[in-house]
Amino acid sequence: MTIVFVTHDINEALNLADRVAVLPSRLGAFRELFSLELSRPRDPRDPACLKLRDRVERLLA
Repeated sequence: MTIVFVTHDINEALNLADRVAVLPSRLGAFRELFSLELSRPRDPRDPACLKLRDRVERLLA
């Protein structure tokens, strides 16, 4: 089963998702689509999670 969940909250996306798609401000192709290789439950203070958060923030800047 696949569920598409749209959020503006980076932490929520990294906590819930197995894959994250970052979209541009105008419709078109994904800016980036990547899989999360993090174990569950996820700790938002984990260095791997922080690295992914920084990656998403850079894409949105």
